[in-house]
Amino acid sequence: MDRLRQVHLERSLGHLGDGSWLGTHVVVHSPQMLSVGDHSEINDFTLIFAQGGVHVGSNVLISSGCNITSLTHPSDPARRHAGELIERPVRIMDGAWLGAGVIVLPGVTIGENAVVGAGAVVSRDVPAGATVVGVPARPMRET
Repeated sequence: MDRLRQVHLERSLGHLGDGSWLGTHVVVHSPQMLSVGDHSEINDFTLIFAQGGVHVGSNVLISSGCNITSLTHPSDPARRHAGELIERPVRIMDGAWLGAGVIVLPGVTIGENAVVGAGAVVSRDVPAGATVVGVPARPMRET
């Protein structure tokens, strides 16, 4: 049954590039708004809220247990309680690597070949080639 669900999910994506795959138990809300480039991996138990648009480039590795969301609520309580959502696209560029349990918040771009350490919470753009860690994610200090 899991394989059937996985095939259905892969067919409903906005785009799934050549050689790319989704692990078991990946959940994608609004899969038609998720685009995945070539030779990318989205590993087990990852949750993606793609309603605002999520682009995953080519040769990207998303480790297990990540959460990626392109949706947020307004800070105004009346609008929030009315169920309003704000859509802000997420872009994970070519060659990026997200470690296990990373959380990517709405509107973030993770640059080419950037590395996000396990458990980091990414609330701001990550430059190409950077390595970020922590909560909130910050550039890793050189030792």
